[in-house]
Amino acid sequence: MKKCFLLLIILCASVFQAPAQPMPAMPAMPASSRNLSRIEKRSFSGIDEIRFEHSFGNITVTESDSGQAELEIQYYNEVEDSASCETSIADNVLTVKTVYPKREQKQDKRIVKINFSDHTTVRVNYIIAIPRNVAMKINLKHGSIGMGDFHGDFTCDVSFGNLNAGTFFYSPVYIKGRHSSFKTGRATVLNFSGDFSTLKIDTADALNIKSKHSTYKIDRAAVLTFSGGFSTLKIGMADTLNINSRHSTYKVGKVRTVKADCAFGNIDINSAGEFTAKLAHAPVTVDNLDRKLNLDCRFSNVKIGVSSGQLESVKFSGSHSNLNLSLDPGLSADFYANLKHGRLSIDDKYKFKYSLQEKDSNRIVKKGILGDKTPTAKIDISGLFGNISIK
Repeated sequence: MKKCFLLLIILCASVFQAPAQPMPAMPAMPASSRNLSRIEKRSFSGIDEIRFEHSFGNITVTESDSGQAELEIQYYNEVEDSASCETSIADNVLTVKTVYPKREQKQDKRIVKINFSDHTTVRVNYIIAIPRNVAMKINLKHGSIGMGDFHGDFTCDVSFGNLNAGTFFYSPVYIKGRHSSFKTGRATVLNFSGDFSTLKIDTADALNIKSKHSTYKIDRAAVLTFSGGFSTLKIGMADTLNINSRHSTYKVGKVRTVKADCAFGNIDINSAGEFTAKLAHAPVTVDNLDRKLNLDCRFSNVKIGVSSGQLESVKFSGSHSNLNLSLDPGLSADFYANLKHGRLSIDDKYKFKYSLQEKDSNRIVKKGILGDKTPTAKIDISGLFGNISIK
């Protein structure tokens, strides 16, 4: 009886005591790590170029001081006869190919489908260490490429995957992608083509992009050329920006020269030296304009926040487009405006010496000198169904 009473007291004390602090949760291991089936290692000598044909897995590339290419093959979720790696060498070119066998059972089409899709669960990863100056070509579907700085020619074609790379020291680099993500450090010359993808690059001397339905973040480029549509570009700094696009959006920090042919998009620039463009349904904002503006606009409104005292020329031809132009107060310029079915507004802070003034019910012509000094700039404006405001 006493023992039962003592046991009851102990149980009650355990119930009412403060709860113990839980143990920290251990991080879950990735499924791929839990299901590693086996590892193969192969070595190759005298290789000048490596080509990968791979799907449903990752490729990790490192450079080493060794004179050999060292390949590690990792098989995950392996079943009998589910995947294999084929390697071959011809003319100092190493080809690495992943093969997923297709087993057939003609009596049951549903079973054939299941067998054909074995590669969606079976995965093969590659880790390769190569000497410097070895070229690399990768064709990858449903996987990732990871690499640091690379000293060699590089080409990749990626679908439903991603690339994370350091600096490319050799040029040009060729990247093609569909439904993929790409991130690189520095490249001298990088050529990118693809759709439904993202590209982030730190620095490039020459960056050539041709794509649709994609997003780009470029910190700095000496020369950036973009051709495509339905895309978004965010650019930190560029010396020269060449654009030919439709349905695209641009957010630009500082650029020296812009040449654009755009329709159905918009351009927002913080600072531009020279800006030449043909625009249709593409509004433009330039916060700071340095030297030259030359625009041919259709259904596109333009706003120039501040122009510098070094402004050389403004040429604007618009149809169904408005121009809002802010000039440096100390600037003097030869001025000419010819508007049909539009309004011209010049702030009173600017002195204007007219040599020609004409106005009727649908037309305004003004010519003269804007400012009270010897003209150092030229402003030439023509418009149809648009308003011009200088302030």
